[in-house]
Amino acid sequence: MQSSVRARSLGIRFAVAAATLAATLFTAEAVQAKEFVAHRAERTVIDRTNAERARFGPKPLKASARLMNQARRHAQWMASSGNFRHGSDGVAENIAWGQNSSDDAIGDWMNSSGHRANILGGYTHMGASWARGNDGRLYWVQQFSSGESDEVELAEQKPNKAS
Repeated sequence: MQSSVRARSLGIRFAVAAATLAATLFTAEAVQAKEFVAHRAERTVIDRTNAERARFGPKPLKASARLMNQARRHAQWMASSGNFRHGSDGVAENIAWGQNSSDDAIGDWMNSSGHRANILGGYTHMGASWARGNDGRLYWVQQFSSGESDEVELAEQKPNKAS
């Protein structure tokens, strides 16, 4: 009987320790999931988009990890394939190529009625990215959606010591 009580006590201690460890890991993952490392140009596209929205009245857009990743994939696909066309992710999207900076891309989008409508539209979240093609040309992507559940804070990418 005494060994049965001891075994139960050890089992309870193990369960408490396991639950504590799981809660700690879950909390750490949740904190990590709230931060998304973004390239300076990606962050600038989002910041400039929100500056334009502030100028004209709509609320700022929040970054979405899903939209950031989709925008990265699409920009990379356009750059590597040389194809300049919209993706099939089922979201509103602005694309551009040839602009040398994120400021230039935003400026061109704001001077186009359809792109401007996306930037100032009734969305709540966005993702943005760019990629450089083999020919050196830059490809830009913005994606817009509402009701995303993976809102993130953008952390700036740290410079690589090797570069």
